[in-house]
Amino acid sequence: MEKLQDPSGGCAPLCYPPAMQAALDLPPLFHPVILTDPSATLDAAATAAADGADPGTLFWAPDPSRAIFAVVLGPENEMRVSRGVVHVAALALGSALGALIPPEVAVTYRWPDRIIVNGLPAARLALLGPEAAESAVPDWLVLGVSVAIGGELPPPDAQGRLRSTTLEAESCIGLRPDMLIASFARYLMSWMRRWEEDGFEMIATEWLGRADGRDKAVPIHAGGKTLRGQVVGLEAPGDLVLRKDGKPVGLKLRKGLSMQAPRGWPDA
Repeated sequence: MEKLQDPSGGCAPLCYPPAMQAALDLPPLFHPVILTDPSATLDAAATAAADGADPGTLFWAPDPSRAIFAVVLGPENEMRVSRGVVHVAALALGSALGALIPPEVAVTYRWPDRIIVNGLPAARLALLGPEAAESAVPDWLVLGVSVAIGGELPPPDAQGRLRSTTLEAESCIGLRPDMLIASFARYLMSWMRRWEEDGFEMIATEWLGRADGRDKAVPIHAGGKTLRGQVVGLEAPGDLVLRKDGKPVGLKLRKGLSMQAPRGWPDA
């Protein structure tokens, strides 16, 4: 599975000063790097990973209205298997939110990379990596996370429907980005350990238990197209099974999840 290593080599040039490290309470296996531009976290992490940054290096640009960060991973499996980490990350983010927000706020997962809060997108995941054959182990991967904490909502669509939401708009008051990042890091380690010990079937079961679209048809964006259907399954290594017009339709994760910075990032 993907691994996180203890970066015993000391601070990198862009490491937090000690006072700022104290403000971001990460587990020991994570190594924080501060940036000033939130939109640059994903690209900065990918560049560092390609240059040999340690797994567990976490890039974050403080922004009170949004938690935007990216983590360098150390793949140990072929690309087709390693992509499944996006579902592990969804479970970790769902667990982190569940520990910090009111219990009546509904958090669900929309394939392949969205977190839905009370029926609207509020967070987004991204997975970057080098070009590699499906059967090859990639040299590195970067997991990106963007969560809308507060700020103004985007304008509604032509039908007057909201396109996305924020945690504050859903009555999640007082949540700071650093709190969410620290919680996510701990849950990510826990879920990755369970993935390694119990396999993807367990991850799929847990993900499906909170999947958006189990009880009604939802729009699914994959490969530049949008399908509307009801979620009926998640198969290794992360492929979705929809029911559309009464028939099962399979969607491949390798086609639904771009290994480049997603369009519109970091917006949900």
